[in-house]
Amino acid sequence: MNPLLLFVISFLIPFLFFRIGFIIFPGAFKERVFGLSFGYNLHHLHLGFLLFFIAGVMVLLDTSKTSLLIVLGLGLGLIIDEFTCFTLMRSERKEELMVYRKSLKSTSILFLVLVLVIILSYYFLK
Repeated sequence: MNPLLLFVISFLIPFLFFRIGFIIFPGAFKERVFGLSFGYNLHHLHLGFLLFFIAGVMVLLDTSKTSLLIVLGLGLGLIIDEFTCFTLMRSERKEELMVYRKSLKSTSILFLVLVLVIILSYYFLK
């Protein structure tokens, strides 16, 4: 399949899935599915960033171009679908800074884990 077409299809899948799902089954979107049991505020934007991270590891591992294009397209599609929503949301800067300050430990742990995954993937999966 043409690489550009493969990427564009992968890019559109999340947008079409979530937007059509929202139109057809609006009640299904009243509660978040991801993160409820853990108490986190997870959105498909976060899943998109995770896929971008995976694509970055795939580049390091020199995986197939087809799978890389699919993962990149899906990740970017998930991110862009929520990007505008997040820019239009009203928020309190004071609360944002408080959360940013509180997240130092968990963000540091996340960075450490991701760096370890990258290093281990590079040396053990290549």
